[in-house]
Amino acid sequence: MSVSNLSLIFQSSSALALLMVVFLVWRAHLRTDEFRQRLFAIRDEIFDYANSGHIGFRDPAYQLLRNSMNGFIRYAHRLTFFQLMLTIARWKITEQVHPLTWHARWNQSLESLPNEARTAMVAFHGRAMDAVARHILGGSFVMMLVVACIIVKVLLAGAWTSVR
Repeated sequence: MSVSNLSLIFQSSSALALLMVVFLVWRAHLRTDEFRQRLFAIRDEIFDYANSGHIGFRDPAYQLLRNSMNGFIRYAHRLTFFQLMLTIARWKITEQVHPLTWHARWNQSLESLPNEARTAMVAFHGRAMDAVARHILGGSFVMMLVVACIIVKVLLAGAWTSVR
């Protein structure tokens, strides 16, 4: 192999590696912006729901859900699978788990609502948590690889069973 061919291979590989880095960084920023936009839209719907008189702006369920969504919007850039695993590992190692009281306060705040408002707030919360889960799971290359392996395993197991 000549020096010019080696040089061409090196330049092409370097350019491809740089392109991959730029793409992955751009993709991460784009995903974060899309996640924030999705949460903004859900939060706007909650505001419109409260503005139409179905629930009060001072109602604990409204405030809890709005504050939760504001936190997800504010820290969306830190909401990753890797960060989640680090937090869980830190909790396991140090055995210092912060008291997780949000869910209990959420359920308590829902009890005072009429059925229609309770159903709507639970639906808003479900949509927000769906967006969070998609953001966490869809942003991790490792998670996508694990999911792909699980899908392949299930397909192969199904094919093996049908062949048997």
